[in-house]
Amino acid sequence: MDSRALLIGASETIMARIILFVILYGIIPGVQAVLYIIDLPFVTPLSTVNYIFSIFTYYAVFNHLLISVKIPRLQHLFPYDKMVKFHALSGILLTIMIYYHGAFKLLSGKELEGSSDILFYLWTALLILAVLWIDTPYTRKIRKILFEKYGRLRNIPYDFLKIIHEYLFVVFGFISFIHVNESNLFYSSFAFITLYGTIFPPLVLAIVVYARIRRLFLPRMSVISVRNEAQTLVLTLQPLGKRRLRYHAGQFGYLKVLKKGIKREDHPFSFLSNPHEEQIMMGIKSLGDFTESIQSLEPGDIVRINGGFGNFIPKADETPKVFIGSGIGIVPLVSLIRQMRHTAPKAMVKAFLAVTVREELLFEKELRELEESIENLKIHIFVYQEDGILYTADIFSDFIEDLETSDYYLCSSPRVRTIVTSALNSLGVKEKQIHFEAFSY
Repeated sequence: MDSRALLIGASETIMARIILFVILYGIIPGVQAVLYIIDLPFVTPLSTVNYIFSIFTYYAVFNHLLISVKIPRLQHLFPYDKMVKFHALSGILLTIMIYYHGAFKLLSGKELEGSSDILFYLWTALLILAVLWIDTPYTRKIRKILFEKYGRLRNIPYDFLKIIHEYLFVVFGFISFIHVNESNLFYSSFAFITLYGTIFPPLVLAIVVYARIRRLFLPRMSVISVRNEAQTLVLTLQPLGKRRLRYHAGQFGYLKVLKKGIKREDHPFSFLSNPHEEQIMMGIKSLGDFTESIQSLEPGDIVRINGGFGNFIPKADETPKVFIGSGIGIVPLVSLIRQMRHTAPKAMVKAFLAVTVREELLFEKELRELEESIENLKIHIFVYQEDGILYTADIFSDFIEDLETSDYYLCSSPRVRTIVTSALNSLGVKEKQIHFEAFSY
């Protein structure tokens, strides 16, 4: 396949995502809201807003369930990191619509069904859990106030909040389906409203159930070793049985440990290996209770991996590429570079890898060997403890000749990502040229 075909394929994928997203969140609920209101004998401005909010909320809940299902094919259409951000932002809009719906019914003197009370309390619980669990710009100030006033909240395990939020959201969707049927919201002279509004929720819930069952049959891996390199754990695994993990260099997978004493909730980590290797390697930052417990793994322990996820996969075209990573963010970049042993890049690739101490630099000898053997590869390594160098616009302008025509693949902490993006922008690099993923929650 030539580079033009690959570019066309990538563009078609992006366009398909946008179209599908608009259909799910905009067109379908919009059409149903209009048809429902047309079918009513009398409406007021406030009741019109109520019906629109109700229908859009109903579909948003099940759409959220659909796009958050951890199935690789679905995540390819709805990239995990993008959906997490959308989920956090849309949660604010959903809150407004849900509370408006409840206030409208109370103020208009309408009788509240039992499911209405349940949904109100469930959504309030989901909001509280989200604030405690997810550190976003929208929740940061509230989190700080709550933690200062109720210090014990800090001791609630992250995994507990995450799994309770997940299950409560499924329950919320199920009760929403019951509530809508109680209120006859989708019974109309328009068959489309009744048919789709009735079929879509059970279909989504069936996919959610399938995803849960699928986790029981994920590829099993046997632990070969756990090596500690400064603040990075290198976990090496040997696949067991006939099932093999399908992933690409640059992607990440959800690791679930099947050992007593270690929490069973899965966590996302980047692959350090590439698909051409028999063994699987993951790079894990030693931070938090779960990552600390991984250090207790011994050879022979069993884990499962769900993956691969993510779209941090450079296009196989003739556009120059620049890889920029720092700290644990170098892991997917090292995976991509090691993949070049089997698939040489068609255009020049310049990699910038920054670490605090040299021990954090994984596979340094192999990377240097690859740099010498691959014509289109140049690697720049910065060790802050030794050279004191930080990423700046001057660094990039000194080493990158084709700044405005390259594609950039950035993996780092949010703080470093902001610094690097600002530096590149100041040099004439456009936002659309910079690619990154974030799966921090």
